[in-house]
Amino acid sequence: MIQIQTIFTMQPVTIYILSFFQNLLVMALLTPHSALLHVGLKSPTPLGLL
Repeated sequence: MIQIQTIFTMQPVTIYILSFFQNLLVMALLTPHSALLHVGLKSPTPLGLL
């Protein structure tokens, strides 16, 4: 019974870790695009000329 209880106790932690890594992956994919867009807007030279 102790083993089963341990598995049920660990399950929400595993879901939380997977959720955290999924969010991290989404942020990693979005951040370079956002950073490039931000630099493009702040840059005096249009990106089309670079």
